[in-house]
Amino acid sequence: AVSGGASVTASFNGTTLTSGAVAPTVTGYVNVTAASAVPVVAVNGANVNIAALNLTAGNDYSLLVWGDATAPQTTLVSDDLHLPSSSGVKMRLINALETSAALSLAADYASVTDNLAQGQASAFTTLAQSTLNDLQVTTGSAVLYDDNNTLTLMAQGVYSVFMFGTPTPSGARFVLRKER
Repeated sequence: AVSGGASVTASFNGTTLTSGAVAPTVTGYVNVTAASAVPVVAVNGANVNIAALNLTAGNDYSLLVWGDATAPQTTLVSDDLHLPSSSGVKMRLINALETSAALSLAADYASVTDNLAQGQASAFTTLAQSTLNDLQVTTGSAVLYDDNNTLTLMAQGVYSVFMFGTPTPSGARFVLRKER
């Protein structure tokens, strides 16, 4: 989610996570050996200085590379991809905007998360229903994304909402991804 359509390459403990991904993009999960290791991340060919990450066997993680391409930042997100126990869905928001705007996500006018900082992922919220009549992402009083068409999600699915770009309705990019 770095700015300017930058190219991102990343590996962890010798396993390639992505190679030449053009931001903004969401890549798939890759199996890696659980370890404490320093990931190798480069944005537009320049290495990014990152501290060691501790990955525990059996857990799922996402590495978010975000911010200005000249000073990129990273966030390790712990993913809880367990299916919800009900027939509803689990949903979260990932704020990958290029600027520091906090985001809120509402599904059918009920809050999923509020004031999520840039470069962060919210916890998953279980929604009772898998059919939504409105999905909205806002920053302050500005609506960045509003879909008031019926959205049918797979019952017991796990979904992430990614917001990329700038915090303006014309500059924001919305991606809904089924994680499981």
